[in-house]
Amino acid sequence: MDGVSVQTLLAIIIFVCSLVGGFGVSFAAMRARALRQEVRFESIYNSVADGIYRSTLDGRLLSANPAMVQMNGYETEQAFISSVNDMGDEWYIDPRRRDEFVALIARDGRVENFVSEVHRHKTGERIWISENAQLVRPEDRKKAPYYQGTVREVSDQIRRQNAERRLAQLTAIVPGCLYQFRRDADGSYSFPYVSRQMANMFPLVEAEKLQDAEALFETVHPSDIEKMQASIEESAQTLATWSCDFRVKTEEGYHWVHGNSIPELQPDGTVLWSGFLSDISARKQEEERVHDMAFIDSLTKLPNRRYMEDQLDRALLMADRSDRNGAVFFIDLDNFKRLNDTEGHAVGDKLLVEVADRLQAAVRKSDTVARLGGDEFVILVEGLEADIKSAEMRSGLLARRILQSVGEPYDLDGVSFHTTPSIGIAMFEGASHTAPEVLVHADTAMYEAKRAGRNTMRMFDPDMQRNLEQTMSLIDDLREAMTSGDLTLHYQPVVNAEGEKIAAEALLRWTHPERGVMNPREFLAIAQQYGLLAELNDWVIEKAIDTLREWESDEVLRDLRMFVNVSASRFLQSGFTERLGALLMKKPVKHDRLTLEVTEAVMSRNTPYVAEQMRNLNALGVSFCMDDFGTGFTSISQLSALPLAYIKVDPTIVQRSHESEDTRLVVRTVLAMSRALEIPAIAEGVETDEQFKSMKAEGCTLFQGFKFGSAVPIVDLKASQMTARSFALSA
Repeated sequence: MDGVSVQTLLAIIIFVCSLVGGFGVSFAAMRARALRQEVRFESIYNSVADGIYRSTLDGRLLSANPAMVQMNGYETEQAFISSVNDMGDEWYIDPRRRDEFVALIARDGRVENFVSEVHRHKTGERIWISENAQLVRPEDRKKAPYYQGTVREVSDQIRRQNAERRLAQLTAIVPGCLYQFRRDADGSYSFPYVSRQMANMFPLVEAEKLQDAEALFETVHPSDIEKMQASIEESAQTLATWSCDFRVKTEEGYHWVHGNSIPELQPDGTVLWSGFLSDISARKQEEERVHDMAFIDSLTKLPNRRYMEDQLDRALLMADRSDRNGAVFFIDLDNFKRLNDTEGHAVGDKLLVEVADRLQAAVRKSDTVARLGGDEFVILVEGLEADIKSAEMRSGLLARRILQSVGEPYDLDGVSFHTTPSIGIAMFEGASHTAPEVLVHADTAMYEAKRAGRNTMRMFDPDMQRNLEQTMSLIDDLREAMTSGDLTLHYQPVVNAEGEKIAAEALLRWTHPERGVMNPREFLAIAQQYGLLAELNDWVIEKAIDTLREWESDEVLRDLRMFVNVSASRFLQSGFTERLGALLMKKPVKHDRLTLEVTEAVMSRNTPYVAEQMRNLNALGVSFCMDDFGTGFTSISQLSALPLAYIKVDPTIVQRSHESEDTRLVVRTVLAMSRALEIPAIAEGVETDEQFKSMKAEGCTLFQGFKFGSAVPIVDLKASQMTARSFALSA
């Protein structure tokens, strides 16, 4: 209602009062009351926060209160009205919205909560409004109908609703759960916000309790809850990012969840985390598969040699600190080869599984049973008596129990078989010996048991020292061979998918003056056990550099790269980089032709240190290859931090690449990491066409193994390279 309508109403009231004066109401009183109503109306009209307006049906603005004027960016009503020609075209972002408004007014005579996006008329800024309006038909039929209404800006509410809708859309498609988690000053927890996927993370929690921290905590695995809550408390105290893996109960058992969130200290003293939960069950399963391949014997499911050596290292340190004795049992089955030869390997495998079960049943839960390979088993017994005689007596009793259990007859799916164990025992009382030495002692004692007639046990004692003396004599011969010429390098080719040689790996060979050609595994294992491996490594590297310098002037071999193995102990040894750097300064070789192979285990120990050492040698033209890749837990982030030129896929993976979908999955994972980092992968240990085709089908382009040639002297390598070139030219 504008000023004119008020005046009209006032005149009507005065006229009526003059007719009904008999009611005792004076004209002056009526006029005063009407004036007071007008003043009150004008006050409300001018001070109300909502915009009030009047408009013709064709969109011409008739009036607007101060709130409406300011909402549209003007200072006066007159300026606003004079600037608007057509509200439909000038105000609404989508003119069709104006048409809907008019249609509703025409049909119902009113519009309620009509939300639209409009321009702030003067500035053009886009805002959201909610309108209420009604159609007015003047009593004077000569006057055109119009409508009047109120407008309220709801931009903040609409933006919030849109943000919430977008968040809901995003959370509906991401494979995880968004949440906010609060720790109150009294130490209690709550979830102010969780996305719908929280139900997937905690499937056994009722929907109405998904924001109840206690209800969620109750479904966490008992072994994980203490660790999880401790990590939350630490994050609350330090305000460091919270990151934790834990298991949550499901109907089938448990699944793995990873939580990650950033904490903020609130003004009221509470801590609020904003973060993300994701289901990592598949990743954990893959990690377990990779772990099993690296540390678990696939046949018996017992720990393998690598795991046993790690455990023995730890046990030696613990025995040193606790003054308790320990023992290592080395067990070899008697007549096992006869079973394999007569009944086949499948039956032999069944026997090994049965023996593994009997060994585990014979020992304590705290003891470790491992299979080293073939029919060899090792048992690590810790926490024996401090008195060595008592510890030896306890070990002897366990050995007799094993002899009796393993010596019982076997029914192997209809095949009856009887075997006995030969057991060697090495006692240890601290870290005076290394893990390999203790294993050698137990192995030596086991052979004494076999020489004593089998189906018995022997403990390592000083009488066996003569065997060690023979080993030490072999070490002396090996040290002398580095200067006598009995040690040589042979070279195994690395080829591309077309079979062309692109590199060769330098491999050490030893022809003993009396024993003849030595098995590299045998003398290298002895060298590692007795501290000669680093010296041998230095000899091989220097010999390889001399050979590379010769190749530079040989048109047949000069394009070949040379791979040289570096042991973990040598690479991590202080001064290695400096010594090699000095050698390269003295004997420079063609840039980027010398590639050092270092195992994955070395690179994962101390990535920053290893990366720094590698970069220092990179500057001198040395490149690097990660050997045995796929047997450890190197992450893609660790790989990306290292300046690698190649990675070699471990032979155990390559040789099983075609066996099953699980092994193919491991191959794909390894090669995917290689491609992601643009580091070429070499399939090592390729022996058959099937292995070659399998690796090639998965995208591998470089290969090494007996299929493409064994390690040969340099003259034979050159001859084969010349033959390949002649063939290529003639073709």
